[in-house]
Amino acid sequence: LTRLATHGAWADGRLLAAARQAGGDTTAVLRELAHVRAAQDIWLARIAGRTPTLPVWPTLTLDELATHGTVLDAALLDALAGLTPDALGREVVYANSSGTTFRTPVADVLLHLLT
Repeated sequence: LTRLATHGAWADGRLLAAARQAGGDTTAVLRELAHVRAAQDIWLARIAGRTPTLPVWPTLTLDELATHGTVLDAALLDALAGLTPDALGREVVYANSSGTTFRTPVADVLLHLLT
């Protein structure tokens, strides 16, 4: 899991670098990258039982994406470091943006986060 998280951080960094080099209109790229980072924040918040810091579709600059990415990558690695076999089976109870309640095992949440 840690190798997957490290790879994800590397890949996100490459996408940011490509967006920086592309110049021109990167609005669509930034929108999608911001949503991916927001989803990571939301899932990590659900695991930790806290309120997310980002909305589902934030508007972020390249610099803001880089800053949030660094924080989220570290938070994911911290979450993985503290895992036990029992913790992987624990259910996370949450409501989606439509208000529907779900129960999802931590292992499934991590799979979503890492892919």
